[in-house]
Amino acid sequence: MELREFGGFKRDRRAMAEWVASFEPEVVVMESTGIYWKSPYAALEKAGLVALVVNAHHVKQVPGRKTDIADAQWLAILARSGLLKGGFVPPQNLRELRLVSRQMQKFTGLLAGEKNRLHKVLTDGGIRP
Repeated sequence: MELREFGGFKRDRRAMAEWVASFEPEVVVMESTGIYWKSPYAALEKAGLVALVVNAHHVKQVPGRKTDIADAQWLAILARSGLLKGGFVPPQNLRELRLVSRQMQKFTGLLAGEKNRLHKVLTDGGIRP
């Protein structure tokens, strides 16, 4: 077992991907914990590695596995045994389009809210019927 810690900056993720690539793995497995899997996944993808993002439920139901290291070891065992199925991760270009689309929806909602507040102020001030 090889252990190494990496920081959270882009250069750290790049170093992590290079370190993992040096082992020439068939597949890299990680838990889908919130948004925290996205940056490491992108770094691994950029390094040309196949990564599976699996449901954290696969690990959490096993008694005695309470640390990230124990979780990682268990995921490795499950992956080697062929017992894990990765979740759907869209291709990078589609992920980027989704991000732009979500941001646009957010801005549209903010604009509608501001318009409604302005109308209320104008109506309360007797400027708009």
